[in-house]
Amino acid sequence: MAKRKLIKRLVDEIDHDDPEDEENLPLEYYELKELAKTRVLLKGSLKVHAIIYLFINVFIAIINLFAVSTPANFGFYDLWCIWAILGWGLILWAHAAIVLTINIMNLEQRIFSITISIGGYILGFLVYVNYYVNHITESSMIWWPWVTVGGILIAAAYAYIVFENDDTSKMERRIGIEIEKMKMEEKLKQGKLEAKKERKEKNIDKED
Repeated sequence: MAKRKLIKRLVDEIDHDDPEDEENLPLEYYELKELAKTRVLLKGSLKVHAIIYLFINVFIAIINLFAVSTPANFGFYDLWCIWAILGWGLILWAHAAIVLTINIMNLEQRIFSITISIGGYILGFLVYVNYYVNHITESSMIWWPWVTVGGILIAAAYAYIVFENDDTSKMERRIGIEIEKMKMEEKLKQGKLEAKKERKEKNIDKED
């Protein structure tokens, strides 16, 4: 929210200025320019990463296909390049999640979006791992649905925490309730001190 207000303020400040007149441009223009430059660099880095990923993994897949000793018995699980594609793919996926959520100004919601995105990818990866292990061990145990259900429940709880706390009106009400509680506690404390003081004064009067 603070970042959104900052960008709005910077845009409002330079909205009526001439960008061609570099000598008279306000300081806000250069601040906004730096923010825009950061976004351009982040998006550019993602494009370069994706291109490198594509070319190298295509090259690895070609090597994998030519390295097969018995093409007649070749199967999907003989593609060891899948591990490179999925492993590096997780890094690229995380990179994309970070860049593509840059417009989400609320930090907690941005972290939530990135986490859920990466979690979804990992669940997909675990599906492949499950079937690959079953193929190697000749087992028929399917455990990935249970992992998926657990992931969904965790994600739902996480979403509730993030978006429930983002409700400003509810948060303000809760803060108000806590303030009232603190006031009541302070009043009770003061009342007890005054009662104690009165008892002491009465005891002194009795002794006199």
